Amino acid sequence: MATQGSMNKLATFQRDTGAVGVGGSKTRHWTDIQGLVRVPVEYKPQRGRERVQAGRLEASTVAFITIQDCAAVRGVTPADIVVIHEQWGDVPHRIYSLENPDQRSRDVEIVAEKGVSLG
Repeated sequence: MATQGSMNKLATFQRDTGAVGVGGSKTRHWTDIQGLVRVPVEYKPQRGRERVQAGRLEASTVAFITIQDCAAVRGVTPADIVVIHEQWGDVPHRIYSLENPDQRSRDVEIVAEKGVSLG
């Protein structure tokens, strides 16, 4: 269970509200999800050494994000993204999975990746 003291980053969750054009082109427009703007999260990037040992030399980074459960979080899907607010700028992450590890609806664990296409 994540505690308030372990929440080391702020994050904003966003949903694609873009449109599909006449010729089939898709326009992406990421809009903040109400109730999930600049919320505290616990952010743990995967260690680089483990990725090198697995033969995955790439610029993308997998991160494990823990957020306290609430009604707004239950509406988040892998089609959404999470933006981690860093001192040097905002870093968007693609969400791969969300799960409730203890089945008590205290925390939601999210697996996300930065440095990849968002959709």
